[in-house]
Amino acid sequence: MKSNGDYLPEIFDICYFERGTGFNCLCIDGPEIIHDFADNKERVTPSPEEWELFWDKVEELGVWDWQGDYEKCCMVDGYRWRVTMTLGSRQVHTTGMNDAPTHITGSGVTSALEILLDALEDLTGFRLDEGS
Repeated sequence: MKSNGDYLPEIFDICYFERGTGFNCLCIDGPEIIHDFADNKERVTPSPEEWELFWDKVEELGVWDWQGDYEKCCMVDGYRWRVTMTLGSRQVHTTGMNDAPTHITGSGVTSALEILLDALEDLTGFRLDEGS
């Protein structure tokens, strides 16, 4: 377990947008994460254990090494996302439109973004790719 707040990111700005639901974002404010959806802001304070599980998933997915941009053709009803995080000396800024990195497991290829969204839901209780 990281000690005394080492698990808290300096920068944590993650957003997901779909035409039907709009922007759904998470950002850090001290020990709290602010969930901003449709101008409704809610705060949650994950435990150190929840942060540890989240960072383990980030490592497993190789998020720190994701490309800067993932993009497929501009579909009108598509989706956009952005992940910007800094934790100590590690940082990532990556965006996507109608595309995302993949993750290979024993059962096949899956969306690494989908797995990250699952981990964010475990961390915060908020699902970014659904209207909340």
